[in-house]
This record gives sequence, C-alpha cells and structure tokens, in this order.
Amino acid sequence: MTIPLPRRLWIKFLVLAVPPVLLTILAFSAVSTALVRAELQEATQRELREFAEASAAALREPIWSFNRASIEGVLAGMLSHPDVLCARQSDRLTGRTLTAPNPDCLEHLPPDRILSVDIVKDGALIGRLDVGTSTESVNARLAERFWQGVLSLLPLTATLGVVALVVFRRLIGAPLAHLLAGIRQHEREPGDVAIPWRSNDELGEVVLAFNRMTVQAEERRAALEQARTEALWALRDLQQAQQSLILAERMASLGQMVSGVAHEINTPVGVLVTASSHLADEVERIRTKNAEGRLTRADFTAFLDDAAETVALAVASSQRTAALVQSFKRVAVDRAEDGRQRFRLKDHLDDVVISLERPFRDHGCTIDVSGPADLDIECSPGAIDQIIINLAMNALDHAFAPGQAGRVRVEFQPDGEDAVELRCSDNGRGIPEPDIGRIFDPFFTTRRADGKLGLGLNMVYNLVTLALAGSVTARSREGEGTTILIHFARITPTTHLDDVPKEA
Repeated sequence: MTIPLPRRLWIKFLVLAVPPVLLTILAFSAVSTALVRAELQEATQRELREFAEASAAALREPIWSFNRASIEGVLAGMLSHPDVLCARQSDRLTGRTLTAPNPDCLEHLPPDRILSVDIVKDGALIGRLDVGTSTESVNARLAERFWQGVLSLLPLTATLGVVALVVFRRLIGAPLAHLLAGIRQHEREPGDVAIPWRSNDELGEVVLAFNRMTVQAEERRAALEQARTEALWALRDLQQAQQSLILAERMASLGQMVSGVAHEINTPVGVLVTASSHLADEVERIRTKNAEGRLTRADFTAFLDDAAETVALAVASSQRTAALVQSFKRVAVDRAEDGRQRFRLKDHLDDVVISLERPFRDHGCTIDVSGPADLDIECSPGAIDQIIINLAMNALDHAFAPGQAGRVRVEFQPDGEDAVELRCSDNGRGIPEPDIGRIFDPFFTTRRADGKLGLGLNMVYNLVTLALAGSVTARSREGEGTTILIHFARITPTTHLDDVPKEA
C-alpha cells in the first residue's frame, strides 16, 4: 500500500532539488564548453597557420617573377578554405598589394582574427601574407559538442531524479505520512496513539517522541479529568458550606431584628398590663365603696381622673405596640414574599429602622432615615431590608469603639428620573486603606477571633448587583467614618429578580 505524500512537500522538494541539479548541469556544461572551445580554437589556429604557410610557399615564385595571375590564383584558392574570409599579399620588391575577395576586407576584422605569415626566398624577405580567419566552424563544432554533452547527461539526470524521489519517499515521505496520520487520529480521538514506524534517524526519533508525547498527554488528561472531578466535588461542598453560612448570617440578622422588636414591644405591653391592672383595682375599690354606701363625690371624681389618665396611658401603649407589630409584620411579609413590589421607600426604611432601634440603643448609638417621603420604587423589598440591616449591623460591630455614641445615617434621593442613590454612612473609626478594596469579598473580616464570618458586606454586594441590578462602592478614611454608596434602578429589571438569593 503506497502512502500518499503531501503535495506541498513535493513542491518544496522540487523547488529545492531541481534548481541545484540544473545549475550543476549548466555549470558542468559551461566548463566543458570552455575547455572544448579552447581546444577547438587551438586546433583551428594550428591548421590555419599550416595552411597559410603552405600558401606563402606557393606565392614565392609568382612574387619573384612578378606573375600577377598566379598570385591571384593562389589567393582565390585560399578562399576555398571554410575558415578563411579573405587574404592579402604584400610585395616588398615592388610595393604592390593584392587582396581577395575585396581590397578592404581585412579592415573590419579584429587583430586576433588576422593571421600573418612572412614570404621568404633564399633567406630574403620578399613579402607577407595576411589571412582573415572565421570562427563559424569553431562555433558549429562547439554547439554540436555542447548538445551532445547535454543529451548524454539527460539520462543520467533522469536516473538520479528517480533515485532521489525513491529515496525521498522511503526515508522522508513514509515516516512523515505515518506521523501526519497519527496526528490526525489524535485530533479526532485524543488518546494513546502509537505510530507504527521505526528508523534509526532523526525522523525515527521524532516518531518515538510523538508516541511518548501521546502517552504522556493521555496520562495528563486522565490526571486533569480526575483533578477536575475532585475540584467540582470540592466546589459543590464549598458552595453548600457557603450557603449554610450565608443562611446562618441571615438568620442571625433576622434574630437581631426579632429580638429588637420583641424588646420594643415588651415596654409598651408592660405599661399596658400595669395600667390595666391598676384600672381594674380602682374599679373594684369604687365598686366596693358603692356597695357599702361609702362612695363619696370626691372618691368618684378622683376615680374618674385616675381612670382617664390610666386609659390614656394604656391607649398610647397599645398604639405603640400596634405600630411595632404592624412594622414587624410588613418587614416579615416582605422578607417572606421577596418578590417584586411597588412601595414607598421611606416608609419601608422606617419600618426596618424600628427593628434596629434596640441594638443601637443598647450600644448607645442612633440610626435615622432621611429622604423624600413620596419616592416610590419597584423591586424586592426583602432585598432592601437585608441590605440596610447588614449595613447597619456591620457599622455597629466594626465602626464604633465600646462606649462610643456613634451615629448611622441612611439617606436616599432620586438619581435622575430612573435611578435611586442610597447612602449608609457612619461617623466611626473608618476602614484602613489596604482593606477598603476587600470589604465586599466573601469571608473577609477583621474580627474573626470574635466569631464574625465576614459575609455581611458580601451579602450586600450580591443583593445590590443581583437583586437590584445596581452597583455598590465604599468610601472611607481612617478616623473619618465610612460611606457605602448604592445606585440602583427605581424599577428593577425582571431578569435580575430571578437571581435574588432565597432563604431556606
């Protein structure tokens, strides 16, 4: 089974191999032609000189006897030679010159193509013979020799080309084809791909290296898959633990809110109970006096004044209790439903702050709300109260030193026509500059030794960005307090309400 070689590799081989071979042939032919040219020129010059010397010997007697016809006959006979273009005879005795075929034929020839021979008789110089020579025969024979050499080299060149192609296919093409097939198979089906090729050369080492690489790659892939599976399980466990911690943090904030509301309700309820008991005792006392006939106008008048005062105190306490219960009910319902609602932001924040008055009062701190009373928003009210509770409790835990009469302000205002700007600021100790960029990270806290988890502000960040589709930033300087600035749309996009963290 033949292995098809890549076409591009053939092209590269031809481009790289054919020109050097052709240049070699041309160089060899050029050198051979030069040598042959020198040889032919030397032989032709020798032959022409012998011919000229023989003609000069034939001209001795005609020149000596002034036989013009004989001289012209000799010159005409010289033109029959294929390499003789013209001939000129100079007579030293008479000074005459005869030229064939025309008088000025020698004037257009270069000096190296003119052959001169002295005509001597009895040791005396009687004349000179100048012969104009041609190179046509030399060129003809040289061309014949050249093409003979080229034609003789063509079979050798073709044989060498075929041998080179066979060697190329055997030593380079076959291992490359196997290597390419193995690479393509590895691309289709990653795994332990072994290329069945062995040779004691560089390509054999490449094939062996590829086989080792595929084995190592498969081992690494299996290890990565195992590590990925373990990482997914660890991530799932971590997410479950994080959800549990977040739920615990939410329940803690809810517990603080319930504790505060319970304490706030306990005071007016206690006053109401006391007033009711006192009023019941007074009614029983007046009834007894009336039954015994000892009731006087002064006693009845004092009873009416005391009863009116007691009833007024009871009504005020019951109204306070009702307001607290209604506030807690609204907050609890909002947290339970945790869906899109349209509500007055000021009223909602007032209800949330009421639930925080007890812990703030216990710490000697205050919290208040300010903003336009008619600002309506449409979002998750549960997200709003979780954000405010976490920001307020975080300030209470971290911003103020023990015994410091701190203040937390929750301020809001419209930001254009479609957005709201909400600020929660305190006058506490501030946040160190190295920590300001990390306060929204999960599990970041400076009071881990006190049991803090570091999830409060991370919950704020998630609620603002997910539930409200907004943004939150922190500004702080040590000793000058902290401001948390929140921007969100007055009507939260529906797609973000689906991402609101739910309580279990």
